[in-house]
Amino acid sequence: MVYLYMSKKSRYIIHSEEIKTISKQLKFFRKKCGLTQKKLGEKIGVTQKTIAAYETGRIRINDVTIIRLANALNVSSDELLGINIINDAPKDLSFRILKRMITIDVFPESTKKYIIRILDDIIKANQHA
Repeated sequence: MVYLYMSKKSRYIIHSEEIKTISKQLKFFRKKCGLTQKKLGEKIGVTQKTIAAYETGRIRINDVTIIRLANALNVSSDELLGINIINDAPKDLSFRILKRMITIDVFPESTKKYIIRILDDIIKANQHA
């Protein structure tokens, strides 16, 4: 299931099948930044054990800490929470098409390539019609 919130300014997309827990997101972004648990803890004023507990989900992360973590990792709190925001999507893009594209985006790469080839063929056939 895909949850999609659309407003005039932004579109929030949450893949329920692919909702990455904040614990997994935290670990991903920490490693991406090349930080140890200890270094990240020092940046936000907690111990290495606390960061480890956040990453395993043993401790729930409060809203203030989410903001501190996002700042320390140079990501938005939405990214840390696993929420994708699409601001550059065309406003007249069909909701039905967008919803399907978001669903397809979580498929395995081989499946996505297959679907793209089919779509390319359909587009090419309709451009010459």
